[in-house]
Amino acid sequence: MGREPLDVGHRVPAGDAVTRDEYLAQAIAINPRGTDLPHARLCPDRVRYIRRNPRGMTAKQLAAELGVHHRTVEKVRHYETWRHVL
Repeated sequence: MGREPLDVGHRVPAGDAVTRDEYLAQAIAINPRGTDLPHARLCPDRVRYIRRNPRGMTAKQLAAELGVHHRTVEKVRHYETWRHVL
């Protein structure tokens, strides 16, 4: 007996192939981001503060001040996360 694939509800019907860019645009539009996520520790104001970094603090110093991991600060700085906040 073979394993049946899980039905996740996001299948593209046969013949309706989409490009990678179309898929990503749709995924970004549908999925919650930022403060819409229940576990978010940052808000847009804090993200802007991290990127502005007025006191020239390191990622570890900022992380300790804001109560997040230093990698969170680094990802915000490099626009790996919170890209929708300018």
